[in-house]
Amino acid sequence: MSPLHTVLIFGVSSIGFLLAFLFIFKRKVAPCRFLLGTILVFGILFNLVLTPGMLPDEYAHIETAYRYSTLLLFKPYATETGGILERRADAPLERFSEFLVPQRKHYSQVLDEFHWFAAQEETELVDVPGRNVDAGIAAYLPAAVGLALGRILHLGTYPMLYLARLCNLLCYLLLLGLALRITPLKKTLFALLGSVPMILQMACSFAYDMPTIGLCFLMTAYLLRLIYGNESLGWKHWLTLCVFSFFTVPCKLVGLSVLVLLFFLPSEKAGGRGKKALLIFTVVFCGLIGFVLSYLSTFTKYLSGMETMASDADNPLGVELYTLGWVFSHPKDSLQIFLHTIRHFFNFYWENMLGGRLSVFEPTVNWCLFLLIVLVLAAMKDPDDQIQLSIKCRFWCFASFAAVFCSTLFSMLFMYTPFGSEVILGVQGRYFLPALPLLFLAIGSENIRLTQKSKQWFAVASATVN
Repeated sequence: MSPLHTVLIFGVSSIGFLLAFLFIFKRKVAPCRFLLGTILVFGILFNLVLTPGMLPDEYAHIETAYRYSTLLLFKPYATETGGILERRADAPLERFSEFLVPQRKHYSQVLDEFHWFAAQEETELVDVPGRNVDAGIAAYLPAAVGLALGRILHLGTYPMLYLARLCNLLCYLLLLGLALRITPLKKTLFALLGSVPMILQMACSFAYDMPTIGLCFLMTAYLLRLIYGNESLGWKHWLTLCVFSFFTVPCKLVGLSVLVLLFFLPSEKAGGRGKKALLIFTVVFCGLIGFVLSYLSTFTKYLSGMETMASDADNPLGVELYTLGWVFSHPKDSLQIFLHTIRHFFNFYWENMLGGRLSVFEPTVNWCLFLLIVLVLAAMKDPDDQIQLSIKCRFWCFASFAAVFCSTLFSMLFMYTPFGSEVILGVQGRYFLPALPLLFLAIGSENIRLTQKSKQWFAVASATVN
């Protein structure tokens, strides 16, 4: 690291620290409100640094969101050939895959091609081949709304894309704000988890992770409110939980892990054990229905490969992959691959989850360990909390996060790992972010009570790290 880099890092970090200190301690801004503000500020800054397509697979997310925007404009999701109806000004969207490696020419290209509005002839729709990411519509709805609005206003390609990114950021900010409003405990912890650098980087992109993370955070907060609140469950609560499940689980199956909190719902609030069991079944069933509807083609492909030792080369990678049939017939080898993966990549997973390694960028100074310590401390007893989490509750929260971890690894064994590999490939730490509150709810101690001032310092630390 050169002396110039050191000076820049120290200077920018100092500015972040001083501004955070001013807002928190001088202007007396509440930590949660301050953290929501930093999400908006840093999300916009990331939007300027990362051009469209620069994040991994973002061009595929752009194409899928574009399909949904076409649907919102009452045109077909896909053409007869499976392609996308794109404006002539935007085609082909696949060109943004070239932006993955940050280069000066890409920033120059954005400036050269930036036009606020598209000419009338450029709004003509053309059939262009494009990818489709299997996920529920909720995962792409904010970006699709931004794209549709941009097309209605005849915005140029880049203003339209940046508007869609902004919609994704604002949607996440809204979901997290609602979660902070309704959670009955650990509000500061939720805000800190929602503002880790990795989340802020994705918040400015087309990644479907953002609505997923926001929905999972909100659903976790809502379940905690039902468990520890004073109100009995009525039909509105049933309907809300079913809608949450139906739209969240298809985004990522990790949404099912949050529903484990239903088991801690007092039976008397649900109207008895029978009604509680019916509620759990109904909510989980709604989630699975949404998941199956969104991934029907994928289910068909993997079920057809159950009896084979390894899949055909009929997959995006063009190589043989592991299958369920192989895993069931080789349990010892499967376990060995799983353990080798943890040994080789565990450090990468937790650093990537928090932001020690940001997709195409790897920070020169790794503040990840410091941030982890801040989060662990924030998981202790909040001074405003009158609720005490039982050891049993914390155990099942941890078991739920472990289930997310294991299921994510095994899913990538089938979807991405070439047959014969000794480790599972393609797993990123960001895949575990939707269940992150469950992990920190599990590790928090009820015997260590924080002070109000410590919460303020946690917010300052978060802004400095970002």
